[in-house]
Amino acid sequence: MKTATATSIDVFDGEWSSTSPYDGVQGNGTTTIDTTYTLTFDNNTPLNRGDDVVVASTTVASGDASWQSQWKTLATVSVIGGYYLNVKTSTNAESHGTNSYGLRARQSSAFTACSSDVTSANYSATCPQIYGVSRISVDAQVASSAAQFYLASIGADHAGQDLVIDLYDPGEGGQAIQVLDPNGNPVTFDWKTVDNLPQVAGAEQMSGTDSALDVSGAVSTPDYERNAGTFNDRKVELTIHLPADYAGTYGDKTWWSLHYEFGSLKVRDRTTWSVHVNGDPVRLVGS
Repeated sequence: MKTATATSIDVFDGEWSSTSPYDGVQGNGTTTIDTTYTLTFDNNTPLNRGDDVVVASTTVASGDASWQSQWKTLATVSVIGGYYLNVKTSTNAESHGTNSYGLRARQSSAFTACSSDVTSANYSATCPQIYGVSRISVDAQVASSAAQFYLASIGADHAGQDLVIDLYDPGEGGQAIQVLDPNGNPVTFDWKTVDNLPQVAGAEQMSGTDSALDVSGAVSTPDYERNAGTFNDRKVELTIHLPADYAGTYGDKTWWSLHYEFGSLKVRDRTTWSVHVNGDPVRLVGS
């Protein structure tokens, strides 16, 4: 998170509970997942994590009803700079269950939506930004069959370079995923699977060039016990060549996004995203 004034960091539905409408429940029903949220200040040395200062640390017990389906404040910070929030769950040998939570940052007693996107009606120069440092786990869900999600803000300094998007386990139950440029138009990309496959009959590396990644159907996957989607348990790498005249093409617009199509179903996909430009990491989902 990057902030320029006093800011409160809130978490929504911060506990794991078998009765939560947001958390995943799998396995034998005896899951216990405690969750620890640790906020650190980068001490104005963003390239050196070794001198980070712990600002606050809170452990939320499994099933704590006081955190369920509501916003709770983790900390309020007043020093200008960057902060990291580390989220760690307790040991769970069989990985039963998932704790789905939300984060927000606000600069007043009441939350007001703002955006760092200069083209947004909610644009604010002091809007606090929350983003993934290297990759981000997303539970992308919308009560409709199509949805658009912010992915990353790419500036004109990357003109002419290659934008690389990694999607892990994308699109199960869906039909297609498109990448939309800052003008909102789908772009053509080269794609390939980049995982290491075990010796499973029918499993193979795949690649192509498309303007929509076909995620429909089911094929043999690295985990032969799971075949819920074409790219189940697999990483797919998309490569897009950015225009040489980036500013002329997009003006002040910088936000790239993903467009999901789920046909007659509601969009829901638990996945992991990462983005870089020719080896440089990009901040994810900070609008």
